[in-house]
Amino acid sequence: NNASTITGASDGIYADNDGSGALSITTTGTVTGNGATHAGIYATNSSAGTDLTIEAANVTGDYNAIVAYNQGSGALSIDATGYVNATDQYGIYGKNSANGSSLTINANNITSLDNGILAVNYGSGALSITATGDVENSGATSAVRAYNKNGIDADGTSLYISVNNVRAPDNDGID
Repeated sequence: NNASTITGASDGIYADNDGSGALSITTTGTVTGNGATHAGIYATNSSAGTDLTIEAANVTGDYNAIVAYNQGSGALSIDATGYVNATDQYGIYGKNSANGSSLTINANNITSLDNGILAVNYGSGALSITATGDVENSGATSAVRAYNKNGIDADGTSLYISVNNVRAPDNDGID
């Protein structure tokens, strides 16, 4: 748990779990990643892992703000209570592999060039997206894009999207 300001020349926080347990990142301060192709928070969980959890306040990335890949057997959960700002790519990108279960994203305000939220769940559980503030992108993609599919051939269980205000001037608000 870190309440201080975290700034990186590449990623603000880079976490790669190759172990057999869960990966959890909690910060209540501001996280900034200044790398041209990096993120404010970048987290990946190997297939040997279980859950991947990110709890953050304010996150900014010159490329992506929050990127989370869960190849583990558990859930992927991203909770951003403040602002999320991505200058060049995704505000929040969460991807759960077929090994995983559910994917949950809770956010407040998001601004980005590409998708404000891109959620891809190949896991066996539900995909849930809640944004209590504004989700806005300025590029040619959807502000919120959600894909829920259990593995490669089966449909996912449930898809839930609740957003306050969405703005995507050149594409769908929600896709």
